[in-house]
Amino acid sequence: MARKQKRLESQKPTPKAENRSLSSIRYNKFLKDNMVLLIILALVIGLGGVFALTSPTQKVGTENLAYGDDVIEMHFFHLTTCPHCVEQIKFHKTLLEEYPNVKIIEHDLSLSENQKIYEEMIKNFPEIDSARVATPTTIIGDRINVGFGTPETSGKVLEEMVEEVQKKIDQNWQEGMIRTIELRASQGEDEER
Repeated sequence: MARKQKRLESQKPTPKAENRSLSSIRYNKFLKDNMVLLIILALVIGLGGVFALTSPTQKVGTENLAYGDDVIEMHFFHLTTCPHCVEQIKFHKTLLEEYPNVKIIEHDLSLSENQKIYEEMIKNFPEIDSARVATPTTIIGDRINVGFGTPETSGKVLEEMVEEVQKKIDQNWQEGMIRTIELRASQGEDEER
């Protein structure tokens, strides 16, 4: 009989084990009672992170604008996590105010289809190591610029690249061609009527 009681006493949980068991029960009850709230919270945090990564700053959209015969395409390869890309995006507004005929074609390099476009376009520039992707990379005409420092340095280089293409357009300008600024002005007049 004494052995039986000793065995029963040894099977009783210790006070520490009882506390852990109660904590576990409370935790499970909390999870069960608040599961929907926890899922919603996780979704909100997750979506917030996605939006933070996909829009580092306000981009200047040029895809829906009308362009005349003087359009200058600027291929802009970037990553949403690249701080220099964010600075260049801020500069785009200034560039477009000065050169409204520039059409910015953005290529987010986190997307595989844009990586393929990058690889294809970079072949035209043997001085660039195609095995090493650097952002931002900007291609205007037959020139390339890698990186962005400030509007006063890299911004000026981009403006020079645009001006070089603009000179070629002006040299080959023919009667009957229409400039972007004229096209947009005429469309604005049509919309007002």
